[in-house]
Amino acid sequence: MTDLHRVIYVSETVGTTGRTTLSIAHILGAAARNNRRDRITGVILFCEGRVLQAVEGMRGDVDRLMARLRADPRHTGMRLLSDAPVRGRRFHDPMALCGLTEPTLARLLAGRRLTDLTPREAEDMLASCIVAPAEAA
Repeated sequence: MTDLHRVIYVSETVGTTGRTTLSIAHILGAAARNNRRDRITGVILFCEGRVLQAVEGMRGDVDRLMARLRADPRHTGMRLLSDAPVRGRRFHDPMALCGLTEPTLARLLAGRRLTDLTPREAEDMLASCIVAPAEAA
């Protein structure tokens, strides 16, 4: 049995977090560094003041990351969509960026918010939109 887990969450960003290229580059760079160290993989999507993120790793490593994220003042109102054991990784980069444009995302959401997605919808959306690992940012 594996101790590999996948967590998917949505939160509200604070200030310019996730709204500027510089902000996103800083987040991706730090996440890639930390996640490589902790053997965590994942993907992140920024949209209209919200973030949708999936992270995968060993239970203890994911728990430590989630504690850091909950304490991070750059976002608030974290809502877990999924926290479950998995047999294997779906995401293979320390931190990839979801490259869906806001018009495409609006069409996919069809009037719903990111928080309205089911865990499967969120995971599939994130898996379909990976554009580059963080080191390419």
